[in-house]
Amino acid sequence: MNVIDSFISRNRWLWWKEFRMLMPLVGLLVGVTILLFFISSFVDRSLYTITYSDDLRRLVPLAFPLLFAVGSGAVLVGQEREMRTIEWMSSLPLTPRQWVTTKTVVATVGLAIMWGFAALCLSMTDGGGGVGSRWRISGAAGVSSSPIGYPLWFLFSIYLMLCGFYTAWRVKDQFHAIVLLIALACGPILLTEAFRWTFNVVNDRNHGADDLQGVTFMFTAILTGLIGWRSQRAAMTTLLPKVADDRETLANETTGHPASFWSSAPMLGTSWSSMIWQSARSAPIAFAITATMVLVGLIVPLTLPQGEANNIAATFAPLLILLGPLAIAWLGVLVFQNDGSAARLRFLADRGVSPTKVYLARHAVPLSTFAFCLIVYTIVSIWRAESVETQHRPFLVPSLLTIAMMGWVMYSVSQWTSQLFRTLVLSVIVSPILAAMVLGWLIWSSFALQTPAWILATVSLVPMLTTWCLMPRFMDQRDRPISFIWATAVAGIIFGAPILHAAWQIAQVPGMATETRNQLLSEGQRLRKSVAVPYVLSLSPRDTDIFTSARLDSRVPVDQVIRWLDNEPQTPVAFIPTLAELRNRRNVPATADQFNVETIFNRLMLERMNFQSSGNWETFSPWLVAASEISRSLRLSVSWRDQDVADVVEIWIADTLQLPTVAEQSSSEAYQLTLKNLPNKTARAKSRRGAVLGSWAAQEFSRRVTKANVIDSGLDLQPPYLVDWIRKPRAEAIVATALQALGGESKFGTIKGDWLVEMHRLQMASSTPFEYGPYAPRLRDRPAIELIRSSAGAAARFWGMKWEDDIDQMKTESGKPASETQQ
Repeated sequence: MNVIDSFISRNRWLWWKEFRMLMPLVGLLVGVTILLFFISSFVDRSLYTITYSDDLRRLVPLAFPLLFAVGSGAVLVGQEREMRTIEWMSSLPLTPRQWVTTKTVVATVGLAIMWGFAALCLSMTDGGGGVGSRWRISGAAGVSSSPIGYPLWFLFSIYLMLCGFYTAWRVKDQFHAIVLLIALACGPILLTEAFRWTFNVVNDRNHGADDLQGVTFMFTAILTGLIGWRSQRAAMTTLLPKVADDRETLANETTGHPASFWSSAPMLGTSWSSMIWQSARSAPIAFAITATMVLVGLIVPLTLPQGEANNIAATFAPLLILLGPLAIAWLGVLVFQNDGSAARLRFLADRGVSPTKVYLARHAVPLSTFAFCLIVYTIVSIWRAESVETQHRPFLVPSLLTIAMMGWVMYSVSQWTSQLFRTLVLSVIVSPILAAMVLGWLIWSSFALQTPAWILATVSLVPMLTTWCLMPRFMDQRDRPISFIWATAVAGIIFGAPILHAAWQIAQVPGMATETRNQLLSEGQRLRKSVAVPYVLSLSPRDTDIFTSARLDSRVPVDQVIRWLDNEPQTPVAFIPTLAELRNRRNVPATADQFNVETIFNRLMLERMNFQSSGNWETFSPWLVAASEISRSLRLSVSWRDQDVADVVEIWIADTLQLPTVAEQSSSEAYQLTLKNLPNKTARAKSRRGAVLGSWAAQEFSRRVTKANVIDSGLDLQPPYLVDWIRKPRAEAIVATALQALGGESKFGTIKGDWLVEMHRLQMASSTPFEYGPYAPRLRDRPAIELIRSSAGAAARFWGMKWEDDIDQMKTESGKPASETQQ
């Protein structure tokens, strides 16, 4: 113990130096973790992410100790090897073993701190539950959807830390060392998969998931000890004095290049070509590695046919697919690292080379590499789509535009962070995380906030414009601290632009004056209380069973259908038992759900076709009168949806009464009774107005929120995250628009322009043009009977159409005065 205390006290400066080197990495990871938690809590209310929010909160704390383990060796060893401070440190009175021990202990302490931070985050996000413990080595059956126990994560982080030290001691180039580290990180997975495949082949049965996690833990433990020993050997090889070379080796090294070498060097005539050649020549292996990774990530999904998920390729497909976006982010990192760093570009700045020219030249090779990968992806995807049989085609083939846009966002953010963080290790580790976070934010904004594509495209260009504006200062190494100020502005634009557009969308929903609002709501509540509880238009149990089975696409036996057709109800009351109650209590309203409405409408159409075939008026006339009685009862309801159902029934009646075979019966009692039950336009508008206000009052004062309320219909087409924000002002706008359509525009002057255009804007998705919506003039000019099925679900879709005038005209011709119509 005294020896350890003495070593620490005598080399306190060394410990401080090593800890100080890790501080930027720890600070960045903690900051990114907090930012990710903030974003996840912000998007939790969205229907698109609520399913995955718990897993995201659980995996984020577990992932960042692994990222620290990956970067600790590169920071403590690779950075010093690249900056050549390791030669100076070797001259100090420290043994290599002491130096290696110090770096390993510092990294272990840092890893423990990161795990403490992860445990703190898990304690706040992991709600527990399930029948098993996540601290089991062999998995956590029955606990959430995260199948890996905490001990395996902890052991794997130690394994990654030792792999990082091994690759940093072994490979001098930091980028190549991190690529080798990724390959070593897949070692336990490869061994586990080989074990599973061998076990399945030998025993002809599948291995359990819990047992496989125990096997993975065993392989990880073995590889951890092995890689720790190899890391120690690699460190000693690097730090111990080199053996002197013999005389022949020294002679060969001092011999210059032959004349043929210099004569074969490229002769570049322009500064453009020289800078581009230098960019490609400085890191050929890095560009080759990233290009290969991008191609693997893009082509692997094209090689996985549908229905084959148990082979080895499908097992490693998620890891291979992740190589694509990771490599694209690294292409952006290579722009301002290595020969693109500020120290290297200072040479060009001192000679007056244009910063814009240098900027474009640095981007030429990475963007060309990405474009080449896109061309290969396009060729392979077309070949796979055309040459492979249907059952073996890929499950999902993203379009070229989708891949290009997602890759562009990853590249744009990564090249910006590579200019912001001058250390290669920090850029390589943090850039993919930030790029993926920005990409996820933009994708979420496009769906949950319905941010337009032009805003997303503009936001993706902001990091590129930032690096271009800072290029003169970056080349002169004068970009501190203004680069961090620019970084704050860039982050504000990326995350603020979709939010500002969402706020603008909310502000565009017109409201209603408080006095008018209270007055109308009071009237609607009074109407709700003055109406009796409505009767539900229910079908007979026999008909309900067979229609429900057919609606659910269940197989209904043929003999059952034949018996139903042979013994179908011959009277409306037998088909709709509620009709008898409505005839006895004419002041009680009726209501119907969508399924029964469709069934009743189909039956009415069937009876009309039977009448046109047989001409039996005595059989058909009860159905015509029943339809008018259903419409009369529905008009008493204070539900907007019931008024729309009444419109459908009256449209069928108006169209039927105009048939030549039915018009011949205009003097019959059934024909006259049908017209008497139908309201005129004034009475219909009054019923609609009461239903609009009643539905609005039900939405405002009812504790039970139901989708049957027309006021809330169309909310699923609005931005999901903004539903709670726009629900009330949208309801006010819909009510004002409906009252304007019913003749109240002078009193409720909040709507500008045609009420049809405003109703389309409030009810339909923003991506649907008015000309193609249910309120378009091209549809309203057609007979309403043709639109009943195609325009289903759109509120007030039949208001003000020709069928209302037809009913009034028929009532006038029949000699019935308007005073006798239903009020």
